[in-house]
Amino acid sequence: MKKRILIWITAAAMAISLTGCLGKTPEPVEEPESEPETVTSEQKPDESASDAPDSEAVLDMLRRHGSSGDVEEVPESESADNGYYTLYRYNDERRFALVSEAGEIVCTDANTDIEKRMQRGYDFIRYYSEEDPYSLGNLSGADDRFLYYDDYLKINGDFKYVVYAIDRNDNTPYLLWKNSGEEFLDTCEYYKGAFHVAVNLGNDEDGKLRGKEEHIYKFNEATGSFEETMAKLDKMFGAAKVREYNVLTFTGTDGTDRVCYEHAIDEMGWVLATSASDYAMITGEGEVTPLYGMHDAYMYIPAYDKEHLYYSDTDYDTNLNTLMRYDIETEKTKAITDGVEQAYYLGFYNGKVYYYIMKNEEYGFTHNYIYAYDADTDSSTLIYDEAAVPGVWVDPGTDSFTMAGDRLWYVRYDGKDKIKWISVDAVKGQKLEEGPVVEEISTFKYGTVEAISDSDECPFCGTKLFDGYAERFVLDSRYSAHADKINARLKEAQEFFIGSDEDDGPADDSDCEWHLENPVMSCTTDDFKVSGVHMICGHYMTVDMSGYWYGGGAHGYPNRNQFLFDLNTGEEITISDLYPKSEEEFKKLIAEKTKEDYLKYTYDISPYMAETSEEAYNEAYEGASLVTTRIEFFEDGAVIVYPPYEMGSYAAGYIEVSVSYEDLLGSSSLP
Repeated sequence: MKKRILIWITAAAMAISLTGCLGKTPEPVEEPESEPETVTSEQKPDESASDAPDSEAVLDMLRRHGSSGDVEEVPESESADNGYYTLYRYNDERRFALVSEAGEIVCTDANTDIEKRMQRGYDFIRYYSEEDPYSLGNLSGADDRFLYYDDYLKINGDFKYVVYAIDRNDNTPYLLWKNSGEEFLDTCEYYKGAFHVAVNLGNDEDGKLRGKEEHIYKFNEATGSFEETMAKLDKMFGAAKVREYNVLTFTGTDGTDRVCYEHAIDEMGWVLATSASDYAMITGEGEVTPLYGMHDAYMYIPAYDKEHLYYSDTDYDTNLNTLMRYDIETEKTKAITDGVEQAYYLGFYNGKVYYYIMKNEEYGFTHNYIYAYDADTDSSTLIYDEAAVPGVWVDPGTDSFTMAGDRLWYVRYDGKDKIKWISVDAVKGQKLEEGPVVEEISTFKYGTVEAISDSDECPFCGTKLFDGYAERFVLDSRYSAHADKINARLKEAQEFFIGSDEDDGPADDSDCEWHLENPVMSCTTDDFKVSGVHMICGHYMTVDMSGYWYGGGAHGYPNRNQFLFDLNTGEEITISDLYPKSEEEFKKLIAEKTKEDYLKYTYDISPYMAETSEEAYNEAYEGASLVTTRIEFFEDGAVIVYPPYEMGSYAAGYIEVSVSYEDLLGSSSLP
């Protein structure tokens, strides 16, 4: 069983003592690089898929593994050490928690804090910097002594995949694996008292798969180092290579990362194999059985058990997901959900598929219903449900969903001003206990959030043409005598936004054929949400807004805005109200600060499209204006904000350039 519920928690998290996590920082130790040991396949090159046993023969073999029938299944040893579940929130990769099999949180820590306790100098460790504001890598496993990380970072000019362990007692890092060529990390997991690292060996010069291998690392107390062995999976990997199959395991307890191959073989007796046109099962002994009923090229199969595959089927005309089950014995597919309501896979655990149905009574007012599907009874049971709350950036009931023992974990709003972890009985849906604080929501310290929604349809064919959702912050009068004035301005912005994408509608039915054939592409959606409220510099308030617009095509466009109010007057303030110098001096300042930021990056990681710093300067100068330049204000300074396509690509997102109040306004703070 994979123990992965990695919790990231912000600095305001509940303090829980961490036993044995503090200690002196050792000197950096150079780890010798070693070439991966080549696994020699025992599958003969002249064997072909036609030699594979039929489905019934393989099913009989799998039943002998304990899937069904009269043969008693041999349970996994209770002494097997599979480490801790690791909890994290996907949008905040700084803090985490370790959870025991009994569901108890035994440790909380933060990557940023661990990095501070370490000595710098290890080239395989990601250290925080202004250009790369993340510490360490992805926490992918934990035991009583070590935290296990994987990462992809630049080492001596080249990007490398690395896997390493950090001793929780003294913060010593140990490099376990680093790619030396075209190979790359496939998956990794702490399993049976060791850390497993599966590696994809890439493609040869003819484009053919070189195959995969699985390394196993276990700490030797006598030598004070990790020892490496190879998983005994050469027959399975060899059979896949000969037939040019890519093998995949099933997802673990977080519903996203896949378990190691030894885990999959131990639990299922086989792994899923895919090619460009077909699917198959490959056992640990290298026996290959085609899955003839899987004739469509489904791109993502997250889960399977000994008798079924589970996947999503998307209708691209309606954009609706239907969860499907493929029966290996009968070679038939069956819908788990009805295809009428939006369904999303969450995870497969203890013989059940967890998923949720998303409903919108009105656009933007999301209500999620979480179900467990049992293939044995071919039935789904509602476990619990939750609705979205305006002003709270949490996917209701599903945010950071993870399965652990007999509990389901996710983060939820506590109804006051915090987002916390909560555990739920996996069968009854009963709320068991609240866990640590994930983050505090400053918005609700100062007021409330209200939301409105609007939709528009084609008057001729009934196709939906517009969905809009807009929130607004409502300031409590305790914080300003001019709260009514501020709230009126925010309401005006909300109402303008919700109506800004609507028009008078089509004048005739000439577009109806397109509408009916492409209902998803025909509908423009626009969201405008409160993302934060802050009191800064004594008597100012900022209201941060974020959202996303989609009007067809490959992707939409993010939107981001900030309102700045003077609480003493109720007036909305802009940079033109604050900047003490001329427009020309403002343009030069913006250009110079942008050039300085440009020079912080190396060419290969720069978010800018400009090829030289002078080009960046000139582009920033030409675009700068006291009216149009986006400036956001904070307690300790301001930030110049460049939206996608203005200075960088869409993929680069928003580019932020810091500027001090001294440089911007000639003072240490807002006036």
